[in-house]
Amino acid sequence: MRLPHVLARRTASIATTVLGGALIASTALATGASAVSSSAPALASADADDTGRMMLVLDSSGSMKEKAGDGATKIEAARTALESVVDKLSDSQDVGMRVFGATVFSRNDKGACTDTQKVVDPGTDNRDALRAAISAYKPYGETPIGTALLEAARDLGDEGRRSIVLVSDGESTCAPDPCKVAARISKQGIDLTVDVVGLSVDAKTRKQLRCIAEAGNGRYYDAEDAGELSGALDTAAVRAARPWTAIGTPITGGPDAANATTITTGDWRDALGPQHTVPGQRWFRFTRTIPGSTVRVSAAIAGPTGGYEVDDGLYVETFVGSEDCGTGADSQAGTGYQPILVATEAVPGNRDYNDECKDGSEITFNVTRGKQSGDVSRRTEELVEIRIIEEPPAANAASLPASAPKASEDVPSMSDPTPLPTGGVSFGDAAPLDPGAFRGSIVPGETQIFRIDLDWGQSLSSVIQFDPITDTQKQALGDVDLNTTLWTFSPGRAIARAPFVSDSQGRLTDFSSPELAAVTPVVTYNERRSTADGNAAASIAGPYYLVLGVAGENGGTVEGAAAGVELGFTLGLARNGERKGVPEYDGEAPQFGGETSETVDPGDDDSGEADASDTSASSATDSDDGAGWLPFALAGAGAVLVLGGVAALLVVRRRRRQSAEQAPPAYQPWDGSGGASPYQ
Repeated sequence: MRLPHVLARRTASIATTVLGGALIASTALATGASAVSSSAPALASADADDTGRMMLVLDSSGSMKEKAGDGATKIEAARTALESVVDKLSDSQDVGMRVFGATVFSRNDKGACTDTQKVVDPGTDNRDALRAAISAYKPYGETPIGTALLEAARDLGDEGRRSIVLVSDGESTCAPDPCKVAARISKQGIDLTVDVVGLSVDAKTRKQLRCIAEAGNGRYYDAEDAGELSGALDTAAVRAARPWTAIGTPITGGPDAANATTITTGDWRDALGPQHTVPGQRWFRFTRTIPGSTVRVSAAIAGPTGGYEVDDGLYVETFVGSEDCGTGADSQAGTGYQPILVATEAVPGNRDYNDECKDGSEITFNVTRGKQSGDVSRRTEELVEIRIIEEPPAANAASLPASAPKASEDVPSMSDPTPLPTGGVSFGDAAPLDPGAFRGSIVPGETQIFRIDLDWGQSLSSVIQFDPITDTQKQALGDVDLNTTLWTFSPGRAIARAPFVSDSQGRLTDFSSPELAAVTPVVTYNERRSTADGNAAASIAGPYYLVLGVAGENGGTVEGAAAGVELGFTLGLARNGERKGVPEYDGEAPQFGGETSETVDPGDDDSGEADASDTSASSATDSDDGAGWLPFALAGAGAVLVLGGVAALLVVRRRRRQSAEQAPPAYQPWDGSGGASPYQ
C-alpha cells in the first residue's frame, strides 16, 4: 500500500475507545533528570525540582447559592465537578486547595477582604483531605479574588512549574485588583500560570476573569453547569500541567554581540522578551573544540494560540567574526498551528565553501523574536530552549552517499493497536516509542511529544487517524472546528519533513476525521550541505521527536465545554531502512541526554549510549575502576581551574577587543515587511 500525497479520509466508522486512564495520565507531570552543571552541561532533561505544583482556588461567596445552567446551584455544580477531578488525579499530581469568601459574611464585617484559607496543603497523598474539603465547601461571603491569588502563589513557592486554577462566578468585591495581582504573580517566573474558569457568569464578570487569565499567562474557560465545569476543570488541569516547556540549564544571553554570553554544548533555558524589543534578542558565543566540526544551533519557544491573527516568529543568526554563516527562521505565519516554534542553523551547513564558517574557532549567534505577518503579536515573555550540538567531521565523508534516497511511502500498520503511553510535555521527557500501532487520546490545547530513535540510513513514517466525532462530542464542540498537527523534529530540533509524502495538518469536524502523515527523509550524513531544510535536518542519527497537537481553527483557543472534549485516535509508526552510510567520526559522537548518534559496528555490544540519568558527556561510573582515578582527576582539575582562570581573563579581554573590531550587525527593530529574516 502506498502513502498518497494527500491521505484520504477514512470512511469506515472507528468505535470510540473510552480510555479511562488517559485523562488521568495526562494530568501527571513527568519529572526529568537533574539539572546539569552550568560549567559543563550535557544535553539533559527537565530539572528534577520541576514538580508541577497546582492550587485550586475556589469561590465560596454568597452568589454561589444561585442556580447554574442545569437547575442545580452553582455550589452543587462545583462540588460535582471537583469530585470528578479528584477521582481522576494521578498519584503523582501535586495539588492543593484554597477557598475565599468562606468565613466572613458581609463586606462591612472586619476581615471580609482578607477572607481566604488554605484548606488543603499541596501534596500527592491528600486525596481524602481534598474530598473532605469539597464536601465542606459552602457559599457564604464576599469575593476577595486578588488576596486569594496572592496567597495561592505563596502556597506554591517560587520554584518549578506552578499553576493556579481559579473557579469563580463573580467579580472581585475587594482590593487589590485581581488583574494587577495576576500580572504581579506572573513576574515570579514564566513557569507560573493562572487559569480561570468562569461559572455561569455575565459579560462584565467574564471580562474581569479573562483579564486575570491573560495577565497570569493562562487561559479562560466558560462553564454553565456541572458537566461543563467538570470538562473545563479537567482541561484547565491538563493545560496547567501539560503546556510545552523548555528544558536545560538556566542562562542569560547578552544584549549585543560585543557582550555575548559564552555557551557550550548542551541544553539551555533563557527568557526571551516580546517581539521587536531589546530583551527579545539574546546573543551567545560558542568556541569550537573540534576543528572542522558541524555546530548545530537551535532555539525553541511555545507556538502561539489565539487564531491566525496572533502571530510569532523566531530567528537564529550565526556569525564567525563579521562573516554571516546563515540564518534559520521559523514563523507561525501561514502555517495554521504549530505547538512549538523552532529556528535552527548548522555551521557551516551548506556554507562549507566559506573558510571562515568552516574553520573559524569562535561562533557568535543571536536568538530573536519576530513575526512576518498577522495583526497582533504576542507581547508575553517566553521561555526559550537553546540546544548546541558539536559534531566531529567524518573521515569517510567523501565515500558516503551524496544525498538521501527517496523516503519509503509504505503506510505503517494500524491494526491491533496497544495503549499509547502518555506523551511528554518537552523534548526532554518525550515518551519513547518503538514501531507499532497505538490507541491514544488528546484534548484541545494539549501537546504530546514522543521519541523514536533513527539510525543512519533509516527514516520514520508516522500516520495518525482521528476518530469520528460522536454526537455527545458534537454537542460539546458546537460550531468549533479543531486544527490537528503532527510534526517530526530531528535531534537538532529542526523539522525533518520529507516533501510530498507528509501531510502534517488537518481539520477535525463533525463531518471530517483527518488522517495525518509525518515522514522524515532518510538519515544521511552529507545532507547537512543541502539547501532543503527537511533533508538537512535529517543529517544526524539519534532521537527524533513526534509532536502531536490539537487547537482551535487556525490555532485559535478552545474554551468552554469544547475544551474538555477527549479526542480518540490511532497512531501507526514504522522505522524503515537498514543501518548504512555510517560516518567515521574524527572524535566522539555527540550525546543527546541519554541517547547517542552511534558510530559502532552493528555487532558491537557497546552502543555508546549514556544512561538517561547521566548528566555529563562521559560518566565516571561507566568505568569499572572509575573510583580509582577520580581523586586524581579532581586534583588535576583544581590545578587546571587555577591556570584556566588566568587564561580566561586574558581571553575575555581579547574577545572584547575583537568584538569591537569585528562585531556582527547590532540589533535593529524590524518592521515585518517581507523576507525570512529581519536582518537580510
